[in-house]
Amino acid sequence: MKKLIIPVLLASMLSFTAHTQVAINESGSDPHSSAIFDVQSTNKGMLIPRMNTEQRDNIVDPETGLFIFNTETNCIEFYGGSSQGWVNMCRSESPDPEMIQIPLGDNIMDEASGGTRLKNFAPVVNGEKEIYIGVPDLGLGAQRNDYDLCPGVAACWGTTMDFEFGYDPVADKLWTEVSWDAETHYVEYTNFSSQLTAFGKTYTAPESNIIDIVAVCRDPGCSVFLNNIEIDGNPVGNVVAPYHPTDPWVHYYVTNYDFGSGFVMTATLELIGSFTLGNEHSKIEINFGYDIPE
Repeated sequence: MKKLIIPVLLASMLSFTAHTQVAINESGSDPHSSAIFDVQSTNKGMLIPRMNTEQRDNIVDPETGLFIFNTETNCIEFYGGSSQGWVNMCRSESPDPEMIQIPLGDNIMDEASGGTRLKNFAPVVNGEKEIYIGVPDLGLGAQRNDYDLCPGVAACWGTTMDFEFGYDPVADKLWTEVSWDAETHYVEYTNFSSQLTAFGKTYTAPESNIIDIVAVCRDPGCSVFLNNIEIDGNPVGNVVAPYHPTDPWVHYYVTNYDFGSGFVMTATLELIGSFTLGNEHSKIEINFGYDIPE
């Protein structure tokens, strides 16, 4: 008879707790009325499941709102659904980003981590690429992906275009998108963190705290504009590169922001005037990386 009573009692207790609130504490106090599960302590914490990124990614069909502690990032992460994926909660609120223009040749970035280059604004021979993205130096093919805006067509760029460049730490990728009229062109660079290590970078992507923007227009009568630049919706200003026969480069930095937790830069790209010189004579390059704080 005792063997029968114990399972019955346990089943009764489980049935009861499954339909009520639960409090875990050393004082015997009831759970708060708003909580289904209330943990209280003044000298102990609560441990949630701890795992690395690979183990996290092996969770089958995670429910939106699921929490884990990632032992690689040392951060609590939650699953934000299929649109967000795993979201790192260590990101702190950044102050508003600031953009400053500096003399060409001055350099306050200690190391560039990732970047994109827009080039070949003039009609080009079919097969030459207009967009690079990857780990600087973007001129080395093994470190980048490239993109041909319109294969088989000599003149590819529009006049006024929507531009986007971003870093997604959850998906571990960079991307660039340029669109105008009915055209949208997108290129990405995946497995970004491992590529930084492979190419001998000193700093990691989460340490990134600065963006470097350089632009040049070497075609007489031309101008290259990157207007209405925003970082995660925060306006930072405009970049203008008019033609200049002796010193055509313009150089800007965007600082005062946590780029290492991910960002999206948006802007309006405008190409004004006649572009006749091919390859990299006129271009815009955007890199983000690390600046050692003073």
